[in-house]
Amino acid sequence: MRIAEISSSARYMPEESIMSRPIAGEVVLLNLQSGVYYSLNGAGALIWTHIERGEPVDETVRALLDEYDVAPDVAARDVETFVQTLVEKGLLRAR
Repeated sequence: MRIAEISSSARYMPEESIMSRPIAGEVVLLNLQSGVYYSLNGAGALIWTHIERGEPVDETVRALLDEYDVAPDVAARDVETFVQTLVEKGLLRAR
């Protein structure tokens, strides 16, 4: 799936092999199959948290706009790019 295919109403969820925990303002992800872990902070942690809650992409963009001083088109592009990266790394999948 390419970024252009992500609709604002799309919802994603963590892959079954992914565990996540908030730790000291970050979100730590662990892929139980590969043993690889990731640390998300700032905007990445915010995006992960909203996506993990089952919120659609557009609500995640609104949360980013509420938290950061960023233009709406930039926030939308950043969320879509980040989600696409997580999908490509096998951390998220479409609901």
